[in-house]
Amino acid sequence: MVEELLVNSGIPYTIIQPGVFMQNILESWKLLSEKGIFQQKYFTTQETRICMVDLEDLAEAASIILTSPGHRWATYELCGPENLSLSDMIAAQLKKRGSGDHQVNTILKMFQHYNEHGSNGNSNV
Repeated sequence: MVEELLVNSGIPYTIIQPGVFMQNILESWKLLSEKGIFQQKYFTTQETRICMVDLEDLAEAASIILTSPGHRWATYELCGPENLSLSDMIAAQLKKRGSGDHQVNTILKMFQHYNEHGSNGNSNV
Protein backbone atom coordinates (compact mmCIF):
# COMPACT_ATOMS: atom_id res chain seq x y z
CA MET A 1 0.00 0.00 0.00
CA VAL A 2 2.79 2.44 0.89
CA GLU A 3 4.66 1.62 -2.31
CA GLU A 4 1.49 2.13 -4.36
CA LEU A 5 0.93 5.53 -2.79
CA LEU A 6 4.54 6.48 -3.45
CA VAL A 7 4.44 5.37 -7.10
CA ASN A 8 1.17 7.18 -7.71
CA SER A 9 2.34 10.37 -5.95
CA GLY A 10 4.64 11.53 -8.74
CA ILE A 11 7.49 12.02 -6.25
CA PRO A 12 10.77 10.60 -7.57
CA TYR A 13 11.49 7.30 -5.82
CA THR A 14 13.71 4.26 -5.66
CA ILE A 15 12.27 1.21 -3.91
CA ILE A 16 14.49 -1.48 -2.46
CA GLN A 17 12.70 -4.73 -1.62
CA PRO A 18 15.01 -7.17 0.15
CA GLY A 19 14.25 -10.88 0.26
CA VAL A 20 14.39 -12.94 3.42
CA PHE A 21 17.46 -11.98 5.46
CA MET A 22 20.15 -14.65 5.83
CA GLN A 23 20.60 -13.43 9.41
CA ASN A 24 17.12 -14.77 10.21
CA ILE A 25 18.64 -18.24 10.43
CA LEU A 26 20.49 -17.16 13.59
CA GLU A 27 17.26 -17.56 15.56
CA SER A 28 17.50 -21.31 14.88
CA TRP A 29 20.96 -21.96 16.28
CA LYS A 30 19.81 -22.32 19.89
CA LEU A 31 17.21 -24.94 18.95
CA LEU A 32 19.75 -26.64 16.68
CA SER A 33 22.45 -26.79 19.36
CA GLU A 34 20.10 -27.86 22.17
CA LYS A 35 17.79 -30.28 20.36
CA GLY A 36 19.29 -30.92 16.93
CA ILE A 37 16.35 -29.30 15.16
CA PHE A 38 17.02 -26.79 12.39
CA GLN A 39 13.79 -24.92 11.60
CA GLN A 40 12.93 -21.70 9.87
CA LYS A 41 9.52 -20.09 9.72
CA TYR A 42 9.81 -19.51 5.97
CA PHE A 43 10.71 -23.14 5.22
CA THR A 44 7.84 -25.65 5.23
CA THR A 45 10.13 -28.65 4.57
CA GLN A 46 13.86 -29.41 4.62
CA GLU A 47 13.85 -28.98 0.84
CA THR A 48 11.89 -25.70 0.58
CA ARG A 49 14.09 -23.32 -1.39
CA ILE A 50 14.38 -19.62 -0.67
CA CYS A 51 16.78 -17.08 -2.11
CA MET A 52 17.99 -15.16 0.94
CA VAL A 53 20.00 -11.95 1.15
CA ASP A 54 22.77 -11.12 3.59
CA LEU A 55 22.45 -7.76 5.35
CA GLU A 56 25.97 -6.76 4.31
CA ASP A 57 25.12 -7.41 0.66
CA LEU A 58 21.89 -5.44 1.06
CA ALA A 59 23.83 -2.53 2.59
CA GLU A 60 26.36 -2.58 -0.24
CA ALA A 61 23.62 -2.62 -2.89
CA ALA A 62 21.72 0.19 -1.15
CA SER A 63 24.87 2.32 -0.92
CA ILE A 64 25.49 1.90 -4.65
CA ILE A 65 21.86 2.64 -5.52
CA LEU A 66 21.72 5.70 -3.27
CA THR A 67 25.04 7.21 -4.32
CA SER A 68 25.05 6.69 -8.08
CA PRO A 69 22.81 8.14 -10.78
CA GLY A 70 20.25 6.27 -12.83
CA HIS A 71 18.05 4.69 -10.16
CA ARG A 72 15.13 7.14 -10.13
CA TRP A 73 11.73 5.43 -10.67
CA ALA A 74 13.30 2.01 -10.09
CA THR A 75 12.24 -0.92 -7.95
CA TYR A 76 14.85 -3.49 -6.96
CA GLU A 77 14.01 -6.90 -5.54
CA LEU A 78 17.24 -7.96 -3.85
CA CYS A 79 18.24 -11.49 -2.97
CA GLY A 80 21.28 -13.72 -2.93
CA PRO A 81 22.64 -15.75 -5.84
CA GLU A 82 21.16 -19.14 -4.87
CA ASN A 83 17.86 -20.68 -3.84
CA LEU A 84 18.89 -22.59 -0.72
CA SER A 85 17.11 -25.26 1.29
CA LEU A 86 17.78 -25.98 4.97
CA SER A 87 19.65 -29.07 3.81
CA ASP A 88 21.80 -26.92 1.51
CA MET A 89 22.65 -24.54 4.37
CA ILE A 90 23.66 -27.36 6.70
CA ALA A 91 25.73 -29.02 3.98
CA ALA A 92 27.47 -25.73 3.12
CA GLN A 93 28.38 -25.11 6.76
CA LEU A 94 29.74 -28.62 7.21
CA LYS A 95 31.76 -28.50 3.98
CA LYS A 96 33.13 -25.11 4.98
CA ARG A 97 34.42 -26.76 8.14
CA GLY A 98 36.12 -29.50 6.11
CA SER A 99 33.62 -32.33 6.52
CA GLY A 100 33.19 -34.73 3.63
CA ASP A 101 30.01 -35.86 1.90
CA HIS A 102 29.58 -38.77 4.32
CA GLN A 103 29.47 -36.44 7.32
CA VAL A 104 27.10 -34.09 5.48
CA ASN A 105 24.69 -36.91 4.64
CA THR A 106 24.91 -38.31 8.16
CA ILE A 107 24.09 -35.02 9.87
CA LEU A 108 21.26 -34.31 7.42
CA LYS A 109 19.73 -37.71 8.24
CA MET A 110 20.19 -37.02 11.95
CA PHE A 111 18.42 -33.63 11.75
CA GLN A 112 15.62 -35.15 9.68
CA HIS A 113 15.17 -37.89 12.30
CA TYR A 114 15.11 -35.33 15.12
CA ASN A 115 12.59 -33.20 13.24
CA GLU A 116 10.30 -36.20 12.77
CA HIS A 117 10.76 -37.98 16.13
CA GLY A 118 12.27 -35.47 18.55
CA SER A 119 15.45 -35.96 20.54
CA ASN A 120 14.91 -37.67 23.86
CA GLY A 121 17.58 -37.93 26.51
CA ASN A 122 18.17 -37.61 30.21
CA SER A 123 20.44 -35.66 32.51
CA ASN A 124 21.86 -38.69 34.37
CA VAL A 125 25.36 -38.45 32.99
